[in-house]
Amino acid sequence: MDGPEDLETFGQLIGFVLRLETQLAEFYEKMAHREDLNAEQKNTLLVLHEDYSKRAKIMERIKRENVNEMILERIQEVRSFEYYEQLETDGLIKAVSARLQTLEEQMENFYLDSAIKGKKVLAEVSRRLQKMADGNREHIVMLKKL
Repeated sequence: MDGPEDLETFGQLIGFVLRLETQLAEFYEKMAHREDLNAEQKNTLLVLHEDYSKRAKIMERIKRENVNEMILERIQEVRSFEYYEQLETDGLIKAVSARLQTLEEQMENFYLDSAIKGKKVLAEVSRRLQKMADGNREHIVMLKKL
């Protein structure tokens, strides 16, 4: 991705969400293997990895089951966002955690906005995005403890 882009259809929105969730699952798994972390920190990161893996699978199922209904359904004023810099594993865990808290807040806002704008088109996706936003709020609490 070269920068933020307009997500004009549900198919584009779901594609962005799937990439984001999958990359976060991989990132948290990689982070959990850092040598400078204690057992509790590693466990927290593995819990986050498992949650993102589960979320990605759910979105993949929703995409597969609703592809005909939603792939070309238009949505308005939803924009992707940059997140690659926040997925750097280098640095002290407190600095990495701070970047991730910012990302989780950004994702929460994105999912809430997408849920509201998508409600008219496909209620199931809207409900799932709302639930994911709630999960991001829980992730922030977990990251603050790192």
